[in-house]
Amino acid sequence: EVKTQTPPHKKTKTSFDTAGCNSQQRNVNTQSRFKTIIGCNNNKSNALKTVPKKGYLHVFRIHPDTTIDELESHMKESAPEIGFQWEELRRSDDSVSYKVNFPIEYVKEVYNPNLWPTGAAVRRFRFPQKSYQKNFRITETPTLEN
Repeated sequence: EVKTQTPPHKKTKTSFDTAGCNSQQRNVNTQSRFKTIIGCNNNKSNALKTVPKKGYLHVFRIHPDTTIDELESHMKESAPEIGFQWEELRRSDDSVSYKVNFPIEYVKEVYNPNLWPTGAAVRRFRFPQKSYQKNFRITETPTLEN
């Protein structure tokens, strides 16, 4: 008797253990065909270095008179172990917004509202999507010919 099994649904989360790495493999997007894997070989004889993963925040509703140095000193008092890096995004007459990056291992601490100045708005930074069709909103106006 031959038994067949149906393959798991594409959105099913599966876990696996490879070479002692407890990793998870996910197929969340059904259109994504290439999976990202994270290396875990701790071969000490190799002199290869990697870059630690970072998280990005969008911090806005900051008064325009506030400087980056003042924000950095406030955050060092609130959370000295987290190394924030600030980049100004937009400045208007009434507010300033920033892109802030931090080491990803502090993600739970970063989303604590007591960490941030009163009235500041903080959310995950969304990187703008690249448009492959340039000027897709510009349309030619129809002309009437005699």
